[in-house]
Amino acid sequence: MRRQGGQPESITIAEREVVSEDNEWVQENSFEVNAWSSDGCLLLASQVEAQGDRDETTPIVYDFNSGQHWRSQLHPLFEKFTHADCYVVFRPRGFAQDGRVLISAMSTDDDREPGTKACFGNSRWYLDFRNDTISRASPSHPRVKRP
Repeated sequence: MRRQGGQPESITIAEREVVSEDNEWVQENSFEVNAWSSDGCLLLASQVEAQGDRDETTPIVYDFNSGQHWRSQLHPLFEKFTHADCYVVFRPRGFAQDGRVLISAMSTDDDREPGTKACFGNSRWYLDFRNDTISRASPSHPRVKRP
């Protein structure tokens, strides 16, 4: 990463040790840039780990002013809202007007009986990345600000 006119800097967000027994599943890792805050100081990115038919998307916010970053693992934050057999995927959408991160959450419960509800409905949530907390966004939540 590099601040405009500044020196490039590297940060380590996460590391994984490769173990020889891990060859049963191939794990794909990618890093996506999702959005910038309206003042251009915060960058929202995602670390995506895909393995088999599942993925885990972890939002990462980097503050160019302070050099701090926040990495919020969403599955533990959503445990109290889902049951053990319900797999939910998350997609960071951008920064809300108040600076929190807007997250879309949805179930991948595709094998349910026709006419039955998904184990977790499509919904939007706010992530307070500084305090590692979530709250449900109302259906009429303020739109994400995009510079």
